[in-house]
Amino acid sequence: MFYMEQLPVAQQTLEYIKRKPYIQEALEQEIINYSALARQAANEMGISNVETVKAALIRHGKKIRKEKKK
Repeated sequence: MFYMEQLPVAQQTLEYIKRKPYIQEALEQEIINYSALARQAANEMGISNVETVKAALIRHGKKIRKEKKK
């Protein structure tokens, strides 16, 4: 997607998570291999920096769990 290339990696990652509810649930339950997911997501989004995607996944996972506790 052309417009996705213009968004920051963190925003692209959030959109990726929103499109795949099963990933959001796995992040909530902390039953996910962040490295493997980051490689897959980066590949699907056309992002070369996997570590940036991994960091965004971890941040979004923490945020999801924090919101879930409220």
